[in-house]
Amino acid sequence: KHSLVRPCFLTSTLDSAMKLSRVILPLLLTTSVLLTIAAFVPQALPSQSLTSVLQRQKAPRTLLGAATAGEGTPQPPKEVTLLKDLRNLRDLKVVDMHQHFGSFEDMGELGKKHLTEEIPVLPDFLKKFLLKTSSKFTAAPYGSFLGMKQQNGFARIDVGVMLSVYAPKTWGIASQESLIKHLEDPRNIRDGHPQFVGFSGVNMTDWDNSKEIAIANLSKTLEHPLVVGIKLAFIHNNFALDDRRYDPIYQTAAKYGVPVYHHIGSTPLQKLSDKTEAEREKFRRTYLVEFLEPAIQ
Repeated sequence: KHSLVRPCFLTSTLDSAMKLSRVILPLLLTTSVLLTIAAFVPQALPSQSLTSVLQRQKAPRTLLGAATAGEGTPQPPKEVTLLKDLRNLRDLKVVDMHQHFGSFEDMGELGKKHLTEEIPVLPDFLKKFLLKTSSKFTAAPYGSFLGMKQQNGFARIDVGVMLSVYAPKTWGIASQESLIKHLEDPRNIRDGHPQFVGFSGVNMTDWDNSKEIAIANLSKTLEHPLVVGIKLAFIHNNFALDDRRYDPIYQTAAKYGVPVYHHIGSTPLQKLSDKTEAEREKFRRTYLVEFLEPAIQ
């Protein structure tokens, strides 16, 4: 009896799914077309040009872009006592330190596979269609309706830190050139200040043979006044953070007076549980103080 029940159940389930897809798919296609049209509608540009802002970025760079010529060194935020004086919150600057831009197409194969598997029930072709379409808005700095700038506004974030990334097998490549292009977009400026600043990633592919080129590209990127730091991720760079091969990057950071942001530990795409004990030991060296402190010193 059971052998007869299973095919009937599967058949009815598949039939229901097909009927549902006939309703959902046209709606999704219509929504996608409307959003695509909206993406080409020009947005109002701020009155102050980006050139005038960049010309003022002569003083030491800060995440909030507050250190401008003639204004002196920016003061630390006022002390906020939430329960006593909520009005001080309007003076509190909020920085989101980790914002990725890009698209589904730019991701590596592991990244695409991970995101596709995160969506339940739907067939893969529909999942990929949804991810391609949504990323053009939600992962675009100035995408219509749900772009990164709009999302920051909803969350009352003053400054978003956009990251360039070199992780071709996982999250993909968001180049230094693309980062600068987004930072120089006139829509980045509001009330005379940038809404985004950047941290530059480093291409460490074949590092022993290409580090001179990578450091030259990093230095060129750090010349830009809105690129205010360096971002490294052990899981993508494949060296423990106390490895001496990072020294040229640290020296470049010192030269330009910028911080280095370390993304430590694992990611959903490369889990510790899937690694050998030797590989797990390399991970531990990225976040245990006894390894990191000597490297920092």
